Amino acid sequence: MKTKVKESKIKYDTITEAEVQSVWPDLCQADKYEIAYNKVLQNLPTWKQEDIANHANDRVEKEFIKSVIEIAQSEEYFIH
Repeated sequence: MKTKVKESKIKYDTITEAEVQSVWPDLCQADKYEIAYNKVLQNLPTWKQEDIANHANDRVEKEFIKSVIEIAQSEEYFIH
């Protein structure tokens, strides 16, 4: 028997900043983390994105993770 995967209605990688701000308070934590992850990653320079993907730089990864957590746990959505 196949496990049915819940399909998200949110396109995490293409949702706009205005859309995120309008729905942020109503999102579950998992959605907030997915959006924060994608938006923080999109706003990084290419070399940092590559370092994160390849686990090449611990400091860059830790900064990235810290930013994702700060955004996902905030009451209001913002990217600094």
